[in-house]
Amino acid sequence: FEDVVEDVTGKKIDSSAVLEEESDDDEDQEAALKQAYDDALRLAKKYLSGNQYTKAANKFSDAIDLAEKIPSASKDIVTLYNNRSAMYEKCNELDKSLNDIMVVLTMDPHHLKARIRRGRIYETQGLIRQSAVDFAIANLLERVKNLAPSNPEKLDEFVKRLAIDELKPTLDEIKNSKKRDLPCKSH
Repeated sequence: FEDVVEDVTGKKIDSSAVLEEESDDDEDQEAALKQAYDDALRLAKKYLSGNQYTKAANKFSDAIDLAEKIPSASKDIVTLYNNRSAMYEKCNELDKSLNDIMVVLTMDPHHLKARIRRGRIYETQGLIRQSAVDFAIANLLERVKNLAPSNPEKLDEFVKRLAIDELKPTLDEIKNSKKRDLPCKSH
């Protein structure tokens, strides 16, 4: 097999030179992507420190798009989605934040910050049962990691609220029932 091929004009060219040139182009393209990725992260952090959460979320979006094209940045995807979800929460774009949290927890079901953030959002939305579940899981993850529980009082509050919610129909039934006299010993 010969390393010389013909181009469309019939002129003979060295295929190893073509492959080398393509390799250089790929390296240049990856370097440009890496630079754009680093710039997006730098700007996201700058916007975050300036409390410009919408702009920071947009830059995290850019970084996510770029990280998917850069093999060395693929390890950052979970962190990028988690950071963007935090920005969305700060902007009160809770559905967008929950979407990103779902991505994070799909990739890492033990992600502590995502669990706690989702618990806060669920609480804000009045979804106490779901919030309690996330805070309970976060509490267990903290124990496994030998961390001090960050929200034990929250979990206790939710358990009490859920218990009261469960008991409310029974209490209402007792209150609304006809009074009966207690039996006495003489009858």
